[in-house]
Amino acid sequence: MTKRKLKPATLKKLKKKIRHQVLQVLIDAGGKAMNYKQIAARMEERDNKVKLLIVECLKELTQEEKLVEKDKGKYAYDGKPMNILEGTIDISKWGRGYLISDEREEDVLIPKKYVGRALNGDRVLVELYKKKNDWNGKVVSILERKTDTFVGIVNRSNGMVFLDLPNNSHISLFIPKGKDLGAEDGIKAVGRMTDWPESTNNPFGEIIEVLGSEGEARTELDAIMWEFNLPREFNQETLAQADKLKVDVSEGALKGRKDLRQITTFTIDPDDAKDFDDALSYTKLGDDIELGIHIADVSHFVREGDPIDKEALNRGTSVYLVDQVVPMLPEILSNNLCSLRPNEDKYCFSVIVKMDQSAKVKEHWIGRAIINSDRRFTYQEAQEIIDGSSGDHEGELRHLHDLSQKMRRKRLKDGALAFSGTEFKFKLDEDHQPVEIIEKKMGTANQLVEEFMLLANRLVAEEISNNKKNKRPFVYRIHDKPDPAKLTELQRFVGQLGYELKTDVEHASHDLNALIDSAKGKPEEKVISQMAIRTMAKAEYSVDNIGHYGLAFENYSHFTSPIRRYPDLLAHRLVEVYLVGKTILSEAEIEKRNKHCSIMEKRASDAERASVKYMQALYMSKFIGHEFEGIVSGLTKWGIYVELSNKCEGMIPLISMRDDKYYFEEDSFMVIGKRYKEVFKMGQNLKVRVADCDVLKRQVDLELVED
Repeated sequence: MTKRKLKPATLKKLKKKIRHQVLQVLIDAGGKAMNYKQIAARMEERDNKVKLLIVECLKELTQEEKLVEKDKGKYAYDGKPMNILEGTIDISKWGRGYLISDEREEDVLIPKKYVGRALNGDRVLVELYKKKNDWNGKVVSILERKTDTFVGIVNRSNGMVFLDLPNNSHISLFIPKGKDLGAEDGIKAVGRMTDWPESTNNPFGEIIEVLGSEGEARTELDAIMWEFNLPREFNQETLAQADKLKVDVSEGALKGRKDLRQITTFTIDPDDAKDFDDALSYTKLGDDIELGIHIADVSHFVREGDPIDKEALNRGTSVYLVDQVVPMLPEILSNNLCSLRPNEDKYCFSVIVKMDQSAKVKEHWIGRAIINSDRRFTYQEAQEIIDGSSGDHEGELRHLHDLSQKMRRKRLKDGALAFSGTEFKFKLDEDHQPVEIIEKKMGTANQLVEEFMLLANRLVAEEISNNKKNKRPFVYRIHDKPDPAKLTELQRFVGQLGYELKTDVEHASHDLNALIDSAKGKPEEKVISQMAIRTMAKAEYSVDNIGHYGLAFENYSHFTSPIRRYPDLLAHRLVEVYLVGKTILSEAEIEKRNKHCSIMEKRASDAERASVKYMQALYMSKFIGHEFEGIVSGLTKWGIYVELSNKCEGMIPLISMRDDKYYFEEDSFMVIGKRYKEVFKMGQNLKVRVADCDVLKRQVDLELVED
């Protein structure tokens, strides 16, 4: 088994923690200068390796001008006053704020009266003050607004017009005369903040779009687009450039490309797919096979710095809402020029692999090619052939399936995580109303495509990373080790359900897989899987290649979806120039784009989740008063989350449980009644009734059904 070099990931996480602690020790020291030994003593650290990290952190923080070296080897907190922190403010629906800061591990509570003029997501400076045994904060400066556009409800009162902001409930936009677009009272609209005079309590703004009546599906789905600042239309410059593009298959245009148009090639995609960005080809070479993994050559059409590239970078990724796709690229590219549709000559960036019957890679080639796909399979069609039905290219499909399963087994043996979940989609009518929840079937045909895409992503990353003589910055997809503290929490949680889990980080992936496997087919399987996923770090893009823990790969990138992900497009562009010994972007610029794309990925995920929650609440509003079987999927200090038999999720508010006063015990991860000691645990089966659905807040309220 290949030894996994994940030590840098552990050091990176530990160093980040040490950095927080060092800064906090010196802040608490009140300006007193201290050396690394004194700091280590305050931290109660005796480990010499940790002490070395403290020294490194002190030097870095001094270079960043967050500390000052007052004497040789003695440091003090400098710059901002000791009790000032910088961070992002998260404002609750009750108007309270929470500061999320890089300089402090725990969030800082900001009472409503001290939120001031800050709005949700703003970058702020907060002054700390002692409150009992904890620190609270007060906003003293707004460094950067997250946005200047807001979704709200038009409120006409006493001849004045305001836009009430649900996500910033402590503030309303004042709309001066002539700036309201004639929006009626109670209508949902989008406003832009234009000014906030010192002499006024409310910011000034203007209505820039009227969405429609509150509660209508189209209105609420459009509101989600605005809430997450998702782009609406492509600008004219981008569209004009896209309209000029075409595929040139003349002999001169194909110079430098492998011509693979005569080789058996096909795509496998969901039945509703419109953009086909990957294809597989198959050639028998004696006892070996030559496998082609062909990816749409978007970088041929979208050049560095052109209007399409700038817009694609700005978007970062396509966003898949319940009712629509917000594409990264104009449709003429995503669904036409770049899409690997059957019986059309298409440009590709290809990874050609020579593989033996054990699925071992013997050699590979990466470069540009042209293909002509013979057949478009849906996953269902491919699955039927894999399972024994006759059909086109059945021999090739079954052989590729056999190889992909061997690759998958090896990955899991090497420590890759085997988490999987059931996916669902909503069937909508013409009015965007949900009429049915449909399970997305995931079979081994999906695994076939997944394994070969993983292979391409790994080989591309290895090609760049292993070039020791000419090291170049790249787009790596990294995934850090799990936090040991979170593993301990998971161990305690599954122990209550009768399962055992070791917490050795080095071997955690094998132990987690064994845990998931032991729960397979049991009622608690989904809950255990969800809790295990929560122990994992978030995957992201970086030039710092620390490996991908979840896949058990030392080198990994995103290369196979350039139609819908900008990092893949950037990876294509970098590979193209690196293979001929050139360069186009500095490491700093690549990392800037990596960070931006990680942020855009989260924005897309949050928007997609919001659209699902809205549609879920809308769907369940038809079932108020109906009873469902469910399983406890989450516990908090405010409620018990229950996943229903139809896969929708709702919450039983603790305050609504009148038979006792219930509280959440964090250590045991249970909700317990104070008087009668009734206990609710994760994975517990419950019978519940749909009590209410607040579609606008995307919430489903449940109540217990007594036995």
